[in-house]
Amino acid sequence: MALSKKEVGLLAFVAGLFVAFFLALVQPGVSQTTQIMALGLLGVSIGLLNIEVREMELYMVASVAFVFCASTFAQTLDQLPAISGLLERLLANLLYIVVPGVVLVSLRIVYEASKHRESLPSPLRTWRAARPSRKAARKRRKR
Repeated sequence: MALSKKEVGLLAFVAGLFVAFFLALVQPGVSQTTQIMALGLLGVSIGLLNIEVREMELYMVASVAFVFCASTFAQTLDQLPAISGLLERLLANLLYIVVPGVVLVSLRIVYEASKHRESLPSPLRTWRAARPSRKAARKRRKR
C-alpha cells in the first residue's frame, strides 16, 4: 500500500512536531547544526508535500503570524524560570521547521507569478487588474 503525497506530508508534519519536542528535551546531547539540519529538512518536506496552490495564502499568513507570535512569546518566557529553557528550545525548534517551508512557498508564489496569474492566490491575482492600462481605459470611454 503506497502512501499518497498528502499522507506523506501529514506524516512529515507530525514527525516534525515530535522531533522538535524531543530535541527540546535532549538538546544538550545533540549538536545545534544537526538539530537545525534535521528540522530544516522536515520543514522543506512539509512545504513541498503539504502546500498546494490554493493553500498558499493561508499557509503564508499563518506562518508569518506564528513567527511573530513565537518571537514575542520567547521574550516573555523569562518570567517563567522553571520551564523557560524548555519552551524557548521548543519554540526555536518549531521555527526551524516553519521557516524553510515559508521560504519554499514564497519562492513558489514568485515562480507562479512569473508563469501565469491564474494560479496565484486571489489578492495577488487581482493586483494588476485593479489598474487598467491607458488603452483599455480609452476603449471604455469610447463605448
